[in-house]
Amino acid sequence: MAINGLNGAPHGHDDAIGVSQYIKGQHLWIFEGDYIRKFAEHHNLVSVIRDGVVAKRQRNRIPDQEKFARVVGSAQSKDGQSAATSLLLKNNNGVDYYRHIGWEADGGFWVIDELEATQPGDYRFMSRWRTTGDVAETPQGAFVTQKTASDKDQLNHFSIAEGSGATRWGYSELERCHGRGTSDLAGYTLSDQVTRTVMFSKDATLKPGGKVLFAQYFKAVPGNDPQPVQVEQLAPNAFAVGTGADRQVAVIGKFDGVSARALFAGPRGTLAVDPQNVDAAVVAKVLSMQGEVIKNSAPTNTVTTKLQILHQFNAEVSSSASGKNHVGVGLANGAFYLLNPDGTQQAKVQLAGEVTAISAIETPGGEEWAVGTRPVK
Repeated sequence: MAINGLNGAPHGHDDAIGVSQYIKGQHLWIFEGDYIRKFAEHHNLVSVIRDGVVAKRQRNRIPDQEKFARVVGSAQSKDGQSAATSLLLKNNNGVDYYRHIGWEADGGFWVIDELEATQPGDYRFMSRWRTTGDVAETPQGAFVTQKTASDKDQLNHFSIAEGSGATRWGYSELERCHGRGTSDLAGYTLSDQVTRTVMFSKDATLKPGGKVLFAQYFKAVPGNDPQPVQVEQLAPNAFAVGTGADRQVAVIGKFDGVSARALFAGPRGTLAVDPQNVDAAVVAKVLSMQGEVIKNSAPTNTVTTKLQILHQFNAEVSSSASGKNHVGVGLANGAFYLLNPDGTQQAKVQLAGEVTAISAIETPGGEEWAVGTRPVK
C-alpha cells in the first residue's frame, strides 16, 4: 500500500492523505488515474463540500497545514506483520481530516475516516475508491472480481465494505492518459482496463467539533467460495469484522473501557495510536462483542434504468460528438461511424490513425462532419 502525503507542490494534485495504490499478490485493487486528474474527486480519499463549495487551493500558495498530511502516530508489530497509522490533514475545507489505517499481513485493512468540523456549515462528504474488474453490488459496498493470474491464484476477489451506514454510489469510466496514446491501465491484463469507482457519501450540518465518520474495510478474499466481508457496528466509533480466531475490531477514541486515538486488534495482536487504556482483558471483551450489520442506503431522487445497447464497436471509442440528427463516433483503430438516433449505422469511414477529434458543422447545404486523427507517418 502507498499513501500520498502532499497537496500541491510540483505535481499539483489535491491528494494528500489519499491511498495511491494497493496491490495484493499480482492484483492491482486500488489505484490513481492520469497525471492531469488532480482534484480530490479523482483520488482515493474523502472530498469535502461545504455550503456547496469544494476546497479551493492555488498551486504553491497552499498553507502548510493544508499542504501536508502529518503523521499523528503509528505503531507496528515486532515481526512487521501488522501496522497502524493515524494521519491528519488540517483545515481541509472546514474540517480536520483524520485517516486511521490498520493493516495485517495475509488479511485485510481498515480505513477509518474521521472528519471533525472546524467551521460551521452544510457538508457533503464523498469517499471514493477507484478499482478495476467486474463489480457486484453488496449490502455494504462492492465485491470486485478479476481474472486469475495463474492456476494457483486465489486472490482475484476483492471486498469493499462501509459499515457506518453511508449512501452508496458507483460509476465506471474508460480513462485515457493526457498523451492520449493509451489508457491508465494499459498492459494490465487481469481486468477489462475500465476504472470502477465505488463511492460512499454522507450529508451533515455541523458546528465546530461535530464529526462524521466512515468505517471502511478492504480485503482480497481467498478460497474456492469467496464472500464479501461484512462490517459490524459495535458503536458509532467501534467496528468489527470476521468471526472466531479471525475476529478484528477497530475503535476510534473511547469505547467500553478502550481508549486510544485509534486501536486495531485482531489475530496478530493489538496496535494503538496514542493509547490511554488498551488493557488486554478490555480488548478481549471488545473482540467478543457482537454488532449490527448496517446496510448502505441507496441514493434518493434518482431514476433506475436499464441501459439499452444501441451499437457495439470492435475497438475502443476515442472520440465522439453529437450533431443535429446524428452522432459521430471515432475509434482508436481509425474507424469513424456516423450513427442514426436509434443506433443504426448511417456511414462508416476507415481513417489512417486513431480518431482524436470530431465536430458537426452546420452548412447551407446541410450537416457536414470534420474528423481529426492522430498524426501518422
